[in-house]
This record gives sequence, structure tokens and C-alpha cells, in this order.
Amino acid sequence: KIKVTKPLVKQSNSFAIVIDNVTYDKVGDDVRAYRDALEADGLSTYIICGAWENPDQVKAQIKKVYAKAKNFEGVVFIGDVPYASVQNAQHMTTAFKMNEERFPIEETAVTSDRFYDDLNLEFEFIKRDSINPLRYYYKLSENSPQSLNPTFYSGRIHYPEQMGGDKYKEISRYLRKVVAERRRLERLDCVVTYAGA
Repeated sequence: KIKVTKPLVKQSNSFAIVIDNVTYDKVGDDVRAYRDALEADGLSTYIICGAWENPDQVKAQIKKVYAKAKNFEGVVFIGDVPYASVQNAQHMTTAFKMNEERFPIEETAVTSDRFYDDLNLEFEFIKRDSINPLRYYYKLSENSPQSLNPTFYSGRIHYPEQMGGDKYKEISRYLRKVVAERRRLERLDCVVTYAGA
């Protein structure tokens, strides 16, 4: 069910692309081109592909790669990778405050990929969402650290179904755009100005 493709190039830093099987089947050529562009930029890049059953399964695979990769610095989730909505975590946000006892979990849980990228935090599974099959509810454990200190950075490439159209075509188009931008030769890389007297 899960396949990990090792980097093609050994670099001093590592990165991972996490993707679901269906999305990878549809846009695999673009994902591999994206991987090649990342490796050309100096990141040994793993591709972790699976028929994901829950966020814990995804996190376990990331932790395995993190443990053996050299200077693992980040991960990107592409397509339909499950995500965690967390109770007891409103203090992780800048302004969101809602009474968790008065309102349903669907409204009060904080959706956050800190579930994946902050390996210091501890979570307890609550339930899977009844409407959105990618959404899972967890509780930030009382025994967990209560401040954020991500182990590595993370990002998502996900096309919202509410936008309509073919999500795979849109993800493919975005990846091609990213690869083209990374290949574009920049003449000016850094500018320092001073306007004071």
C-alpha cells in the first residue's frame, strides 16, 4: 500500500513529497519533474506514496524517512493526504477562540499540519469526520508540550473540490508552473540597499 521512492541525488539536505496513490497515478510525471527540480536546488527528495487510511499512518512513514534522511528539512503534501483537526489546540492559533464545551467538535477543532511537522507534540485520536473522509479529529494531549516547535517545515498542494473542474489537471498545472519557475535563470539573487544618511 505504501511506496517510498528514494532520492536520485545525494545532497546535504533532504525533503519529502507525500502523496496519495490516485493523485500520483494521475500526475506522477509532474511530481517526478518537481522532485528533479528540488534535487537540482540541493534537496535529496523522497516520494512517499500510499493509499492513506489515517494521519497516524502518514506520520509514521514521515518519521521513518526523517530518521534515516540526512538533514531532513521539510515535507509537502500533495492531493488527498488526510489531515488532523485538533481539540485543546486553540492556543496554537493567533486569534481563534471558541468554547469547546458549548460548540461541536466540527467547529472548535483546529486544523493543523503541526500534527505532522512538530514531532514533539502528542495527540490522542478521537474520531473520523462523518462527511469529509480526509478529516480526522485528535486531542492535543495534556502531557504534550503546549508550545509549537516544528521539527521541520511543511506545506500542502491541494485543490479544493468546491472550486469545480478537474482537481488533477489543476494540481498538474500548478506543479508544471513551479518547475518552470525553478528552472528560470534569475540574474539577480540578492539585493542590499541603504537609504539612510
